Amino acid sequence: MEDQQYIKGFNQGYLLKQHKTELYQTMTNGIVGDSPYKEGFLDGGKQFELERAQQQIKERMQKNRSKERDK
Repeated sequence: MEDQQYIKGFNQGYLLKQHKTELYQTMTNGIVGDSPYKEGFLDGGKQFELERAQQQIKERMQKNRSKERDK
């Protein structure tokens, strides 16, 4: 049961961070206590941020490579 709550929180946190960042921030401040859902929710938001940062790095590297080829 706890695993299901964690997964549900993770998925909802990921999607909210991706599509509704302000709502995600509001909800993280509003969830009180410790629970598997809260832990998953926070981890889902962190995972989205990690993937977004990795994508940005990848795009910058590709942009730099194409600039170097154009020289």
